Amino acid sequence: MNGLGPRWNRAGVPVEGFTSPLHMLLIAALGKTGLSLMTAARLVGFSAHVLLVCFLFWFVGTTIQPIAGTLAAALMTSSWPILVWDLGGLDEVLFASLLTIGILMTLRYIDSGLLSHLLIGGGLLGLAGLTRPEASWMAAVSLAACLALGPNTIRQRFRHILLSGCIALAIVVPWEIFRLVYFHAPLPNTYYAKVYGIPLGWRIRSGIEYWLIYARKPPYLAVIGFLVAIAVLLRRRAAPFDVGLWACILGYAVYVVTAGGDHMMAFRFMIPLLPLLAVSLVRGLVQLGFLEAPLSAVIVSVLLFVFSVLQVRPTVENPIWPDSAGVIGEYVARYINGHWPAGSWIAINTAGSTAYFADEMNYIDMLGLNDRAIALRRPVPLYSDTVRRVGHMKGDGASVLSRRPDFIIASLPWGDVLHIGVPYYLTEYELVRNPEFAKLYKACVAPLPTPAELSNIYPEIPARLNLTFYQRRDLQLPCTHAE
Repeated sequence: MNGLGPRWNRAGVPVEGFTSPLHMLLIAALGKTGLSLMTAARLVGFSAHVLLVCFLFWFVGTTIQPIAGTLAAALMTSSWPILVWDLGGLDEVLFASLLTIGILMTLRYIDSGLLSHLLIGGGLLGLAGLTRPEASWMAAVSLAACLALGPNTIRQRFRHILLSGCIALAIVVPWEIFRLVYFHAPLPNTYYAKVYGIPLGWRIRSGIEYWLIYARKPPYLAVIGFLVAIAVLLRRRAAPFDVGLWACILGYAVYVVTAGGDHMMAFRFMIPLLPLLAVSLVRGLVQLGFLEAPLSAVIVSVLLFVFSVLQVRPTVENPIWPDSAGVIGEYVARYINGHWPAGSWIAINTAGSTAYFADEMNYIDMLGLNDRAIALRRPVPLYSDTVRRVGHMKGDGASVLSRRPDFIIASLPWGDVLHIGVPYYLTEYELVRNPEFAKLYKACVAPLPTPAELSNIYPEIPARLNLTFYQRRDLQLPCTHAE
């Protein structure tokens, strides 16, 4: 929006630290109209949620029966993860909406044999691919299901699927060409920071743990859906569409496991799977006859309503309040703007909000999301004293030190003094053990004015907050020594 192109830093090589080109472009377009970017991000998420609910009401209601459409729409209207994240500002709800509609329209070809369904599905899967790269995997799974289960001859199916794939590619390829030319990478930098070089065994264990935690939480869509699917199979009532849908659910479940799950609240990574689980569940309920008699339909609806109510956790994941790291990042940015020279290089972990609100500076993202050198580190050492957290495994103390940033805000969003023996992210773990770090940098502390009620909203934030940072010793700037 400021004429510098899609990049995170003002200086240095551009890095694709965002995962979703379409989400970014939509927010930028709305921002050009004068809308604040935060409002624009929430508007995109909320609109995608409305689109998803309306589509499910229509699609399930017309392909199965009206009460099933109402039930599927109600499940997604009340879905706590979607409610949290349609106001959370990230791309997951937009991705879920486009991916769900694309998959279901593509799979409809299995019942209808109509090329138009595949072409619409291909276009929407292409838009989903422009939102997040894992859509390419899901497009391959859904098109393969159509090839295996479709009603036409194998030659006709192959030709139809090829046309659908070409439409999807026509949407995705222009950005991929731009990505290669501008960013010099075939995938977003977030892939390299979160997946590349992280041991597969560790990711799988983490992904399975993520799944098990989700399965034990209401509204138990995965567990109930699995039991209903088993019952449908045992009673031999599964249709080819169901098999294709189960293949897509399994495909995305495998992706979540191999990616290692996610660290963010409200099961963010499960959001694209929830509509597919809801459709599979209501289809199974219809096939088993649970929605035929009024009494059984009421009982099922009440049970699902109760489970949906149980999932709401406003005291833990209240979408009214921004993320605590983001809030502190803004206050840190205010200090930076008022005290540090424009154009300074700052190494930091909270690379979102601080960099956004203090955008006259340049940054080194020590977790690698916006730093190519750190993101490409492979293999990643798994030291016993490092914090092993999904999406936060990358770091490189030597790389950061070699670039001699003016300031380093280590560990917490408001900084910390580093000590050997304390668990840190990988960059800080290596910095504190490097003799050059103590020679080049000194720890400084400055009061960080924050509202008194902030610690009441966020218990993890101290009532009296100081910004602790490391300043390069050759800088002629004030520094109150931090112990």
